[in-house]
Amino acid sequence: LAVSMALGGISMAPSVQAVSVAQDNLGQALIFPYYTVQNGWMTLFGVTNTSNQIVAVKVRFRESYNSRDVMDFHIILSPQDVWTGWVAETGDGPTIFSEDNTCTVGAIPATGVPFPTPVSFVDSAADGGPATVARMNEGYVEMIMMGSADPTTLATTALARGAIHGASGAPAGCAALTAAFQNPALLPQLRNEFSTYGASNANGTIGNPLMGTFSLVNGLEGY
Repeated sequence: LAVSMALGGISMAPSVQAVSVAQDNLGQALIFPYYTVQNGWMTLFGVTNTSNQIVAVKVRFRESYNSRDVMDFHIILSPQDVWTGWVAETGDGPTIFSEDNTCTVGAIPATGVPFPTPVSFVDSAADGGPATVARMNEGYVEMIMMGSADPTTLATTALARGAIHGASGAPAGCAALTAAFQNPALLPQLRNEFSTYGASNANGTIGNPLMGTFSLVNGLEGY
């Protein structure tokens, strides 16, 4: 893997054996080094699929004390697609929001989805650190490419092509694609459909389709 700085995030691209810094801001994994919802701060994220492939991405939020997983979901990006979202504090604790039509597993509406009740650092998973919801208020984020599907192979990408945006601006087959990710019996089909892990984009880059952005915003302080 090669690591590249992508507009404030870090993106990873394949190499033969080593981890090194890539030069084109494109990769197969993005590492956003910090998120926070403390003291009125919000953290905004964006991920761009620069390729002509349909790309499945795993998103994982990790808290800062001991890198425990506190929130995760999938983004299924259509060719040349951009997904954006943000996290902010609500009465339910850290909450993720998005006004994007891109297909996600599970759904993230504009009204937001609170981070789940803590399980990764409480009870039998306790690690001596804080055990309250507030522990999830800051940390870092990983977005890792799971695979890509070629939308031109109609016969073998029926589920994956559900992520492509239609005339209405929404992916017409998102519901079926989401259900497939949640159905163990369909996981072999998804694995086959998203098996073209390397993707070509208009710039000729092979295998490194992701580019990320993030920013910290505090409306109360004017930042």
